[in-house]
Amino acid sequence: MFLDAEGRYILWNQQYVNIYKRSSDLFQPGARLADTLRIGVERGDYPEAFGREEEWMKTRLDKLFNPDGRHEQTLTDGHTILIEERAPVTAASSGFASTSPK
Repeated sequence: MFLDAEGRYILWNQQYVNIYKRSSDLFQPGARLADTLRIGVERGDYPEAFGREEEWMKTRLDKLFNPDGRHEQTLTDGHTILIEERAPVTAASSGFASTSPK
């Protein structure tokens, strides 16, 4: 998934859609990742956010806009993905996720 400097979607692949299927209908060029994250939290895409939604959002957006390496995220199906945020070389940002077995 690639974002512009303001955190808006530029490009994503089918695997990204499959991972975040509860909020994938929101993925559009120019849509803000922060908005899709918030709706994804409401729809249950992020089980780690249950009961601490605002704290989770703050932490997640901080990781996005101030990348300092990799972090793990647990999905609703029990899988854990590894997310690597990267500071933009230009005016864009990218994130990479990989899955691991349960």
